[in-house]
Amino acid sequence: FYSHIDSKLGVLLELNCETDFVANTEVFVELGKNIAAHISKSTSNQSDDILEEDFIKDSSKKVKDIITDTIGKLGENIVVSRFCKFELGCSGLMISYIHPGSKLGVILELNCDTDSVANTDDFFTLGKEISMHIAATSPISVNIEDVSEEVLEKEKEIFLEQAKNSGKPDNIIEKMVDGRIKKFYKENVLLEQTFVKDPSKTIKDLIAEKTSVLGENILIAGFSRYQIGEK
Repeated sequence: FYSHIDSKLGVLLELNCETDFVANTEVFVELGKNIAAHISKSTSNQSDDILEEDFIKDSSKKVKDIITDTIGKLGENIVVSRFCKFELGCSGLMISYIHPGSKLGVILELNCDTDSVANTDDFFTLGKEISMHIAATSPISVNIEDVSEEVLEKEKEIFLEQAKNSGKPDNIIEKMVDGRIKKFYKENVLLEQTFVKDPSKTIKDLIAEKTSVLGENILIAGFSRYQIGEK
């Protein structure tokens, strides 16, 4: 993960090698930091394009050359698998959570109304707690409205088939499917999820509480969650 000094821009990068031994070396970790910093300055969104760019720390080499040099030092193949870059368009912070071992990472864009609130400890702590929650629960979207029709229809088909197998009448089946869709939202949509640190409230409730304390609107603008080995 790379974050600009003012936390207005953040990059989450998955960099792969062949063994945990190499992944934990200072040389590999430094390479990841340098590539993430390069991505923060680039306008490219594709890994292949990034590899062909002049490296920001040494314009005599391309990014792929820096990786090749490191492969020579460490003796293992190294691949830039994926990355994402978030840049604030308003007040707020880019907040990250990297799980111990660096095999799971989250980047979160949390917005508010003013920089004065964005710079408070309360706002930063809220962002950290939500990032850790995302790491633990792997939500598929921020809001119910963001769930794709394709995903929703697939789930409805599964639930409908299960309900039909129960032998219940159609009106009861319809209610059963509606109930299971609501449960699906609660389990998979970030704002609807039960907060892992306090099951008595949802993430939506957590944000509402902090909004009342800080006196400004707080919005989760987006997030990404990467886990090594995921497709």
